[in-house]
Amino acid sequence: MKKFQDYIQDRPPRPSDWTREHVRTLRKLAQDGDADALVTLGNLCLEGLRHPDGAVLVRRDVRHGRRCLERATQLGDSDGMLSLASYLSRPGARTSELARADALYRRAFRLGCETAAFNLATTYKQRGRYRDAVRWYRRAHEAGDPSALLQLARAELYGPGTKRDPKAALAKLRRMAAGTTKWWPPSTGENVEAMIEIARVLKDGWLVPRDFYEALRWLRRAAKWNSATANAMIEDSR
Repeated sequence: MKKFQDYIQDRPPRPSDWTREHVRTLRKLAQDGDADALVTLGNLCLEGLRHPDGAVLVRRDVRHGRRCLERATQLGDSDGMLSLASYLSRPGARTSELARADALYRRAFRLGCETAAFNLATTYKQRGRYRDAVRWYRRAHEAGDPSALLQLARAELYGPGTKRDPKAALAKLRRMAAGTTKWWPPSTGENVEAMIEIARVLKDGWLVPRDFYEALRWLRRAAKWNSATANAMIEDSR
């Protein structure tokens, strides 16, 4: 039986293009204990999967999806830990589930997964634990996750969880803005978000001298990435 990494070379890139044969192969690999297959099947079961023609390929089954993620976690798979932690920290989760999610994120981070630090920071931010959020965004950034830099800049601008430092925040934002988007569509890239954030700060004079024309230049740069937000802000400034 071929392993999951071989299997993904033969399947369509999007789950919506899968066939029943793809799903059968995935289930067999998961049954044989392939951690990657368990994570993929677990996530599909949590959401369900339909073919564009309406046929149900994977019926939504939260219990089975969680079992798959639990099994992947027992095998030491960091992606399984991330997916299980994400499910456990969903809105309305119990306190015990949130504590388990935190522990899973920390465990995955110890295994070298910097995304776990970012995800843990984000859950802390959503719960209003801003100091913990900043601490873990810093860990994520130190571990090599560039996404954390934008969050740290925002914290330094607006103050939740750390001391306001607009000079350091703008330096971080300019570093982000100089990068290239890794998201699709490009307008959602963190470099574009950084450009818009710089424009807002300069346009409003938030803790820095107001510079409308410099703000407009940043908005025009963001607009080149097809940012609807930047285009709307340009229109409002006319």
